[in-house]
Amino acid sequence: MNKNRDYCKFVEDIKKEVQDIIKDWGAEAVFVPAGSPETEDCLIVKIPTDEGMGMQRFLMEEIYQDLRDKRGTMEEIVEEVRDALKMARQVSEMGVLDKVDRYDEIRDSLILRPLNYDANAEKLDKGIFYQIGDVALVLYINIGSMKDKYVSSMVSSNVLSIWEKTKKEVIETAIRNTYRLFPPRTVDVYSLCFGLSEEQEFMHTVPETVKNNQGDGIFVTTVNYVNGAIAVFMPGVMERLSELLESDIYFGFLNTEAAVIHKSNLVSPGVIQDALRFQNHNCGSEEFLSEKVYFYSRERDRIEVVG
Repeated sequence: MNKNRDYCKFVEDIKKEVQDIIKDWGAEAVFVPAGSPETEDCLIVKIPTDEGMGMQRFLMEEIYQDLRDKRGTMEEIVEEVRDALKMARQVSEMGVLDKVDRYDEIRDSLILRPLNYDANAEKLDKGIFYQIGDVALVLYINIGSMKDKYVSSMVSSNVLSIWEKTKKEVIETAIRNTYRLFPPRTVDVYSLCFGLSEEQEFMHTVPETVKNNQGDGIFVTTVNYVNGAIAVFMPGVMERLSELLESDIYFGFLNTEAAVIHKSNLVSPGVIQDALRFQNHNCGSEEFLSEKVYFYSRERDRIEVVG
């Protein structure tokens, strides 16, 4: 992105608006420029809590692009920033994050969220995650929904020594919680495009998405699409899907909300790769997850990157 004078002025204007909003909070707004071509400039707002510091990030290049593409006026963008900050402050006042050093109290709220590793490398340097291909399954604390928006907070790696737990232990706990809180679902591709389809349970039934499938892709997500792409990494999910389709599976990610699976004998990785390039070109950076094609082997019960 060309960071011209207009962009620099936009960043300064947003920062001033933020500083005006937080002036009585004891909070601080810090602009952090991108550290590499894969990352973005961020405006980070540090909000004090009883036992630490909460943070709200704003991706400045993406917000500026929304303004340039006329997806929002400056007034609308400022209002969204204001709402996000108020929500962040509410979260800090709830005290959920003040329990982060007490594993027994926070354990059931630990979840995994899917993020693109390269785009989030700097942030992930301080996080806890498992990586496969260019996807990082990152440890977060589930906070819940506020004003129809899903809220969670990334867990810092320094808590492992406080918890006296291994990374493997907490990742396994988190993926089980994620399954419990956000069960996996399928959605028919064509119906979804026209807003006609509902999420369908498939772990214990044979859904219509499978019964009626003619070889086209099937969306895999979670209830309400919350971090939906994580579904393919949940215990038993790919095993069940391959059983239903009677096939090994190729899959790619539309975004952080959904994966699309295909029977391996019907679609080649190259076709999926081309579709991903088109999809990712139109995907916002916050929603972008992966440009890789993945393969699930029934025989080995294993996911690997193939392209």
